[in-house]
Amino acid sequence: MKDRDAVKAAALHQDSQRTGLGLRTFEAVLASESPIYDHPKSGTLRRAWPWQTTPPEMHKPDLARVAHHEAGHAVLLEWLGMEGVTATASPTSGLCHMPPGCLENLPDPPPDHDGRLTATAASIFHGGAMGEMIYLGTKWTGPLHYPKQVDYQRADDMLAPRFGRHSSAGHAFAQRVALHVLADRWPRVKHIAGVLVRHGVWP
Repeated sequence: MKDRDAVKAAALHQDSQRTGLGLRTFEAVLASESPIYDHPKSGTLRRAWPWQTTPPEMHKPDLARVAHHEAGHAVLLEWLGMEGVTATASPTSGLCHMPPGCLENLPDPPPDHDGRLTATAASIFHGGAMGEMIYLGTKWTGPLHYPKQVDYQRADDMLAPRFGRHSSAGHAFAQRVALHVLADRWPRVKHIAGVLVRHGVWP
């Protein structure tokens, strides 16, 4: 996905981004087996955060973990309105795909004065790691730092023009958007991950 296309898609969700999870009932949280993550406030776009290292569990071969990683990407792309998303997963690797031409008719985004749209668009790249964190029950305490991974590198490439390289503020906002979306749609994440575990491909 090109950076501008991702920002266009993010712009379409400007209103939904402002909807927090604070009104979700405790019963709904239990039913989805996911934590509550409120959408980050725009005021945090310039906050400095301490980096969080990846837990050892995220480096071990594990089909279920990889399946939740790819499901995280898929659900973020669905949230941004992408259709025809597919995914594959094995114990050591996975991929999430979009069909060619699916971004051609997106409208131009409005001006991104504070970088919110850019950081929201970057959430698609962090969606995999955040899906893993929720699946593993790892608490998010600051932006996850995994610079050797392609997902992090692509997010950093998107964020760099607005926030600079390795900006804890930009990555934190993007990751918190991903956590917010995935927690709110955790049953969907679990469904896609389940198909990947059983068949290795989705859908």
